[in-house]
Amino acid sequence: MYILEPLVKHDRFKENDYDPEWILSMFEKDLTTSGESEFFAFPDDFVGSLSRGVFYIQRNHVEGNSEFRQIIPYIVLLADGQAALVRRNSNSDERIEGMLTIGQGGHINLSDFVRSEDGSQPDLSATITKCVARELAEEFSLEFKEVVKDIVNMGIVKSDRDDISKDHLGILSVVIIDKNNISDIEMEEGKELLGFYDLSKLEERIRDSDDEWELWTRIVLGS
Repeated sequence: MYILEPLVKHDRFKENDYDPEWILSMFEKDLTTSGESEFFAFPDDFVGSLSRGVFYIQRNHVEGNSEFRQIIPYIVLLADGQAALVRRNSNSDERIEGMLTIGQGGHINLSDFVRSEDGSQPDLSATITKCVARELAEEFSLEFKEVVKDIVNMGIVKSDRDDISKDHLGILSVVIIDKNNISDIEMEEGKELLGFYDLSKLEERIRDSDDEWELWTRIVLGS
């Protein structure tokens, strides 16, 4: 049986003691994106409409399963209009090991779940923001309430060009901080902050260098 109420646990499978991680996902068939583009700007109330088709499910049931897309924020950290450039080193997923990226993120877990103020319904926008705050602390050692000036969910990234992308749907979350907070950054083990760069310079670097770049970074930068 499928539970279609938004943001609840999907009970198609019984709970598995060996996989306690529940992550936010949706059915591939419920995606409304179409065409060859791999980045889609949010239309009006996209988050609201998306929330009606998502649910929590145990991670082991969706990994490598083309029936589902796992929803993750793809966090681009900006300071004075410049984006944080990170190299994923030895402790990262081996499929993206050594690659350059401007995006960080992870699964939206049950601990990130937020309801509306009156408790009557799930709040997907607030759930995404809570996940972003947790990821900022884990990836950059930054406290959301202390350093973030603004956060803008700009659109979604959807691609089938590699195995990681086929499993995921990215929500492009641009997080803006003050440049004075850059010195507070301490990267998660296995990742190296290379600096902050103008987006135009990064686009040139993708075109002109031999570096390996993460696919979603290429998509976001239009390369």
